[in-house]
Amino acid sequence: MDISESQWLPRIFEAFEELKAQNEDLLNKVDRLEKIVDKKPLTVNVKEAAKILGYSEEYLRKMDREGLMPKKVSKGSQHSKWNRSDIEKMAESKRKTGRPRKVA
Repeated sequence: MDISESQWLPRIFEAFEELKAQNEDLLNKVDRLEKIVDKKPLTVNVKEAAKILGYSEEYLRKMDREGLMPKKVSKGSQHSKWNRSDIEKMAESKRKTGRPRKVA
């Protein structure tokens, strides 16, 4: 099954064009996904955390004073900020058990 060089070149070019089309399709999918993904900030303040947890800002500050909130990540600021993932984990715990669990 000897195929001459002249027969290989069109097959190689055809395979290349197919791979190029697949790559363009993947790049388009990535672009669409990037537009869909919610680009939320990594930290939340008291107001945002209260909204996520379903509490008032005052109650959240009380929880923080009592050591029931995760460790703050803001430094050198008068405003409290927590990792969004920690607050979301607390909210998920609240949904499952009826009360939030402190995240380490």
